[in-house]
Amino acid sequence: MKQIFPELPILRVNQGYQFHFAADCPCIEEAITQVLEQAPPQDAILKSDHKRLLFKAENKKGDAFVVKINLLPRFKDKLRAKRFAPQEYYCHNRIAAMGLPVPALWGYFHKKQLGLCRENGLIIAFLTETRTLKPEEGALAAPIIAQLYAKGINHPDLMCNNIMLRENDKSVFLIDLESCSFTEPGDIRLPLMNLARYIEYNQDDLHSPANQEMIRSCYALLSEPALNLDDFHRLISILHKYHLKTRQRINLVLPNEAVQELQYILS
Repeated sequence: MKQIFPELPILRVNQGYQFHFAADCPCIEEAITQVLEQAPPQDAILKSDHKRLLFKAENKKGDAFVVKINLLPRFKDKLRAKRFAPQEYYCHNRIAAMGLPVPALWGYFHKKQLGLCRENGLIIAFLTETRTLKPEEGALAAPIIAQLYAKGINHPDLMCNNIMLRENDKSVFLIDLESCSFTEPGDIRLPLMNLARYIEYNQDDLHSPANQEMIRSCYALLSEPALNLDDFHRLISILHKYHLKTRQRINLVLPNEAVQELQYILS
């Protein structure tokens, strides 16, 4: 029988849930309990709404982990359950294999009933001594944006809340990889759209010193970019005028104005 989750060889079944864990997962029993109970203390909740429950927990030795549960409230969510935890599992492992800094993925789980997936989710190592990036710290994200460009990875929701900073060494980590897609390495659309999305999310002035430093820092790290710095900046200015839908960002669809400008520059 083909192993659906080859990086997660340990299988457990409990109360209708099927769990798959990594061989080095230090919190198997605790993770199962947390998923079954779904009753974290208020101060452990990282995100909670009608679609998702995200919280921190730990084992008896103090190894911290994150439980991410997709509640799949709508019928169409249940039909499209593979777009949630299974998709994130695939993206997370592929990105980790490419050498980008992401937290360890320790487990996957789902619960099915009458052929439909009722819930699914992941168990992810908690990044200790980290915090989310502050909006004005965008220049610290430049190395990871350059890595995404070099590897052909599209993180369609690159914003400060999805970049974790370890302050003691200024290292950064990517999180929330559910919607990532992949393209040819060196696709100039990647840093353009990453930077435009980061600035848009912060609702900040494109020309603020922090944003200008981030753009310059990122460009300096790009390997053989197809644009010079002035053209690179001009295209970000064009993208900054538009709010792109999630599907457009996932598929790297530029607005027509940006497409025409890019074609003119490259012609």
